[in-house]
Amino acid sequence: MGAGASGFDAAAVALENGAGQVSILMRRPHIPYINKAASIVYSGFSEGYYALSDQRRLSLMEECYRNGVPPPFEALDRVNQYSQFSVKKGVEIYVCKVVGESVSIETNQGIFECDFLILATGFALDGSCQPELRSFFSDVMLWKDKYNVSSWFGNSPYLGTHFQFFEKPGSSLPYLNHIYCFNYAATLSHGL
Repeated sequence: MGAGASGFDAAAVALENGAGQVSILMRRPHIPYINKAASIVYSGFSEGYYALSDQRRLSLMEECYRNGVPPPFEALDRVNQYSQFSVKKGVEIYVCKVVGESVSIETNQGIFECDFLILATGFALDGSCQPELRSFFSDVMLWKDKYNVSSWFGNSPYLGTHFQFFEKPGSSLPYLNHIYCFNYAATLSHGL
């Protein structure tokens, strides 16, 4: 499940190791073909990104990720040579369950039966799930606390110039600005 780089890489590994049939199930109606996020990896982008207004940073990142990021050409090339590979587009998954020795996946396109299920569905930003952050994360200001952000970016921490946390309005944890966030959750505030 999942048609990003990790989904195609996992499919390629399965095929290269003798899998009889491999299908990628994806929600989108097509594989994205333009990587609008490609430019955010360059140092010039990173140097000036934080100086942009909050609204500009938010709109830029939402535009970059709105239609998804295509898998790399190399990942597509690895699976392209296998006739037993397919991509099922527009699939809505309702239920997955183990039935005997296989997995049954009920979808809007029928039931898929498989021996193995590889989840390459991405990740969620939720600092409250991290044991080391759990005791104070409810007081950390997120982008959705500052602006009306409905995308998954809303769960990103709203960070200061040095990647430090800020406390939410009404919170009283001044030590938060001594805790720094140097991981993917900093993308909306600082770029990659």
